[in-house]
Amino acid sequence: MTPPGGQRRVRVLITVKTYPTPSSTYSELVCTAGVIPGEGFIRIFPVQFRQLPYEQQYRKYHWIDVTIGPPGGRDKRPDSYRPVQDSIQILDRVDTADGWAERKRLILPFVSSSLDELRRRRKEEDGPSLGIFRPAEVLDFDWTACKARSWSDDELERLQRRSLFAQDLTPLEKIPYHFRYRFRCDDSRCPGQHRIKIIDWELGRLFLRMRQRYDEEVALDKVRDKFFGQLCGDRVDTHFYMGTTTLPYESWLVLGVFYPPTAPQDRLFD
Repeated sequence: MTPPGGQRRVRVLITVKTYPTPSSTYSELVCTAGVIPGEGFIRIFPVQFRQLPYEQQYRKYHWIDVTIGPPGGRDKRPDSYRPVQDSIQILDRVDTADGWAERKRLILPFVSSSLDELRRRRKEEDGPSLGIFRPAEVLDFDWTACKARSWSDDELERLQRRSLFAQDLTPLEKIPYHFRYRFRCDDSRCPGQHRIKIIDWELGRLFLRMRQRYDEEVALDKVRDKFFGQLCGDRVDTHFYMGTTTLPYESWLVLGVFYPPTAPQDRLFD
């Protein structure tokens, strides 16, 4: 069946998923980004990911077929597309064989030189709001407590607006911290260090799992061990997936980390 006007069927390699956030329209939403070979990064938003049937719940580096159309609403970013959720079909997954060879073949052609380059391109003729780059040096990974540890009454009301098919959905837990990377760009025009928030779903899930096993300070240290000690360590070639928030006040966020091994024989967690 041919998609309606303004829609098209695409094959996307999923690269990031953000931690779910409360939504006034959809209960909760996830932002997904991925790559279309030969085209570049696209944002698939909104996705009610936790309400998808299990067979549609894709992981990072899954290929999916999906029908997409114009974003609508306030989202005017040129690389944003609204998915037809019922159309999502999971295909195969790109593995980590040969030092992430296939993942690198698909992702590295789209690498920018720096966050500053991404910002410049974004300002020029409404340029892309997604990208990836390799920081010259990752200096630190830290966190600050949220102003409130629990959802507000308004956020709770939004989260309770579930469809009839999501009655058994586990309540969404709030991550009570903002996690950030501090890094330098490999760019002579870089004004100095950057300190940017990361909103990767995997980070949020790791924190919640560690908090179930340990006290909160230990859980935070475990998150730092992985996202700084491992994903930014000497054995990996660290890149940051980046994206902007919506208008009118766009700001850049770290959506996830791309961390192929520096030596093909290194075996890293998937």
